[in-house]
Amino acid sequence: MSSTDSFGYWLRRRRKARDLTQRQLAEHVGCTQATVRKLEADERRPSEQLAVRLAEALAVPDAEQAAFLRAARGMGRVDRLDLVAAPIEPAPQLGAATFTHILPAPPNALIGRAAEAAAVWALLLRPATRLVSLTGPGGTGKTRLALQVASELLDQFPDGVCFVDLAAVSDPAMLLPTVATALGLRQQAGVSAHERLVAFLRGRRLLLLDNFEQILDAGPQLAALLAALPELRLLVTSRFVLRLQAEQEFPVTPLGLPTHADEDDLERLAQAEAVQLFVARAHAARHELALGHIQLRAVAAICRALDGLPLAIELAAAWVRLFTPEAILGRLDHRLGLLVGGPRDLPARQRTLRATIDWSYRLLEPAEQAFFCRMGVFSGGWSLEAAEAFATEMAAERPANELLAALVERQLVQVREGLEGEPCFSLLETLREYALERLEAQGELEQLRRRHAELFAVLAERAEPHLHSLAARRWMDRLEADWDNLRAGLLWSTQTPGGAPLGLALAGAIWWFWELRGRRREGREWLIELLAHPGAAAPTQERARALFGAAYLLDNDFELAMGDRLLDELEQLGMQLGDLRIKALVYLERGGGPRTHRDPDPETTLLEQSLALFQQLGDQQGTTMALFKLAAVHLEARSEPYFQNCLTHARAAGDLHLTARTLQALGLSAMSQGDLTRAEPYLRESLAIAEAQGDQRTTVQSLSALGNLALAHGDLTAAMAAYQNSLALARRLGETASISGALGNLIIIAHWQADLATGLSYLREVYASPIA
Repeated sequence: MSSTDSFGYWLRRRRKARDLTQRQLAEHVGCTQATVRKLEADERRPSEQLAVRLAEALAVPDAEQAAFLRAARGMGRVDRLDLVAAPIEPAPQLGAATFTHILPAPPNALIGRAAEAAAVWALLLRPATRLVSLTGPGGTGKTRLALQVASELLDQFPDGVCFVDLAAVSDPAMLLPTVATALGLRQQAGVSAHERLVAFLRGRRLLLLDNFEQILDAGPQLAALLAALPELRLLVTSRFVLRLQAEQEFPVTPLGLPTHADEDDLERLAQAEAVQLFVARAHAARHELALGHIQLRAVAAICRALDGLPLAIELAAAWVRLFTPEAILGRLDHRLGLLVGGPRDLPARQRTLRATIDWSYRLLEPAEQAFFCRMGVFSGGWSLEAAEAFATEMAAERPANELLAALVERQLVQVREGLEGEPCFSLLETLREYALERLEAQGELEQLRRRHAELFAVLAERAEPHLHSLAARRWMDRLEADWDNLRAGLLWSTQTPGGAPLGLALAGAIWWFWELRGRRREGREWLIELLAHPGAAAPTQERARALFGAAYLLDNDFELAMGDRLLDELEQLGMQLGDLRIKALVYLERGGGPRTHRDPDPETTLLEQSLALFQQLGDQQGTTMALFKLAAVHLEARSEPYFQNCLTHARAAGDLHLTARTLQALGLSAMSQGDLTRAEPYLRESLAIAEAQGDQRTTVQSLSALGNLALAHGDLTAAMAAYQNSLALARRLGETASISGALGNLIIIAHWQADLATGLSYLREVYASPIA
């Protein structure tokens, strides 16, 4: 076949006969100018869809279209096709409105989102608003919300509301031609898509542009349209912000979730938006499904595990065809593998949760992809400081703050205000699982988990010396904010060969945090597990610190034999290391721990020996603890001088915990002697210090003591308030002994007030409470 017989040659001649440039033809058929150039050079063949659009653009007569399509696909000759095009039809009046509304009908009712829809509706009708972008990660329901808003605005935009799906557009140059095609505007020689749109859209029009994230570079074209059309409004959905001056971003967040407190109230549980969506989609999949209270609680847990993400909830709900909600919940450890099988009339990127996240991930630059995956090792959230440490360690190509800003802008990382106004970053759990899968596939996961554990072991070591100081509250809040990461580091250390020494150092550094925050049981469980790990048996200071912490955190109802074994090993380790402070700590704990039920005389001797050793070492903190325990051996009149001496040392050392505990002890001592007037200021100061420092265990005890004081004064109202506050905090901490004590006192008050119903409710809780 000669060059004059080729399809490309015919295409070029026919285009010129139509007086079209390559760019104009490309705009009309929805491809790039480079594609037209390759077609005319016979370097590629058009797809069947593109060939159909070419036939329309080149005015191929209906009788010749079959032959044209065969020739375009290389299955026929072009010598029988007419090179001379039909005369160009007169251009229609560009400004004439040829449509009213072009909106797809939603497949189902919108669940929730009433407040968001009203807010976007109002925003679009403000005179100053030109462009509203609905942003959010994939699967939050941006398109569905946009369609709802657009449908409610039809009366406000009688000249036309048009929906344009941009998901198939990857070339920014094709934005305006695609919009023109959606509006039914035909290609005209010498008239650009921008000119056609400006002429057509004069008047009040609303354009809804869906899936803009992959053509962000086309943003200036929107700005040019808005500049030329002062009454035009644009509603855009995009996973990323557009960064245009006219843009007003409206983040579309996940659906509202039920709180744990809602779980006992069936009506409130069912009203949560996320639960409503699950139930509606579950009934669509299995109409006869009945959901009782137990099933709804499982549904609530599913919705929380899926971060309230609508697409994830819908995909999970479809599994009720096979599984109960409880069974679905049990399979969410690997949610990306479960959340598949979306409706076939959805785009492929929305039929599985993994595909939805893939779509966003592929739009990132390589450095952003790598950083996003690395952030998956954090649990709960992370600070800018932690991200910078990772960026430095992993030789990131760009600064951490720049990478984080990019990921926040692209809706893949969430940001909220953290401690002291600093930003705190986090990933939705579905995105985190995706990031971890990527790291594992790339062989980076184990290295990064080790680095993560090391990073938070360093934080624990930095915090440890401050936990007895005036700065204790600040450091406890810091540990609290990073608690999920600290726990993840501990878990990694127990499950990884060679990780136990790091975990032991971490746990040993923060055992006092567990004490102050009322988490003794959790603390001793971690410490005992790590101490028993064969990989952590080396005789080190870290092991010594962990042994003392574990012995200290034993409750009175815990086996004394275990405490004795821990202290025996600690004493031997102290001798091996030649450390007198360890010896002093052993004497301190043997003389004043759970073993105080024994004959007090030997204990007093041990505490006095401990005090002497601490004083010899110049250890002010140890001296204060020994003085406190010496006073606590006997809560009689003769103990008060010890407590006063201890109070002086605690204040001088800046140890606010022991200051609060000593004031509490002085108040209790005064109460035991019947001196209620002297007891009250001690107890109130103890409570104030404990609350200010976040010392929750001491706060519970001081509230209880103030309740006892009010009861002794006969003030039942004040006593009940103190016991209720103590009970509420004890419940949060899981302090079963304090819970039982507060309930017992509240039962007595209810009895005295003849409030039978309240008393019975408290009594039921006593019987339902677990035994520590």
